[in-house]
Amino acid sequence: MIFPSLSLRRSAVVIFVSIIVIITSGAILADVVTSRDPVLQDVTNRLAPPGEEFIFGSDNFGRDVFSRVVYGARSSLFISIVSVTIGTSIGAVVGTVTAYRGGILDLVSQRLMDTLLGFPSLVLAVILVATLRPSVSTITIAIAVALIPQIVRLSRARTLSLKEENFVVAARGIGAPSWQVIFRHVLPHSLGPIVSYSFGYVSVALVAESALSFLGLGVPPPLPSWGGMIQEGRIFFEVAPWLIIFPGLTLALTAVSFAILGDLLRDIFDPRERTVHIRDSKQ
Repeated sequence: MIFPSLSLRRSAVVIFVSIIVIITSGAILADVVTSRDPVLQDVTNRLAPPGEEFIFGSDNFGRDVFSRVVYGARSSLFISIVSVTIGTSIGAVVGTVTAYRGGILDLVSQRLMDTLLGFPSLVLAVILVATLRPSVSTITIAIAVALIPQIVRLSRARTLSLKEENFVVAARGIGAPSWQVIFRHVLPHSLGPIVSYSFGYVSVALVAESALSFLGLGVPPPLPSWGGMIQEGRIFFEVAPWLIIFPGLTLALTAVSFAILGDLLRDIFDPRERTVHIRDSKQ
């Protein structure tokens, strides 16, 4: 890890959280941040370069690129955050329950997860979206399904290490039912690493959503999304590079911020990870 010092890690967390908060706040308050309609066409100002009237320039339909980037954040972040939340919730419960109960239930679950992991996450999402009609809900579900096997594996590993801990054995010893042991003792102690990993998965979901939009399987036009804007702007890259530069930079900054924040949170929540990083940095 490039932040071996605890103070540096905390400073980095503040920086990347600030970036995420600023971009997320802009998406939520898009109506306040910009007064321009992101889908309103103005052909008299098509492909206008960045300037006083159009901060990020305009596209081939005369639409304000800045407004589309801001409103596109709504679509991209909503899909990414909701899909990771759904995938993390389902994956954590499935992985914890199956690992704790073991037996045939765990075996069947792992074979199913192995099957899903046989497909790259993006390929699995493309198959699901192409099979169904592309929409915000379809994309969200497809990305969530693609992420579930990875969360199941993570939560299963945590449960296997926790189920023999003294507090879990004591809970079983006093006759606590399995559901109580799972949801009151095992799962809460697994949430720290799972949540920290989920921040990193938001960056994966962002890239997946943008890739689907770039392939024409994302948010239906004229609603803006970062991947869709890149796909539309690639044709005019030589004469209007700002059509790709601004949504691309925003996407990259957001994805990198979530990825590094997730890595930093793993160091904080998992002492073993932090020890490895510190030892490697000394070498």
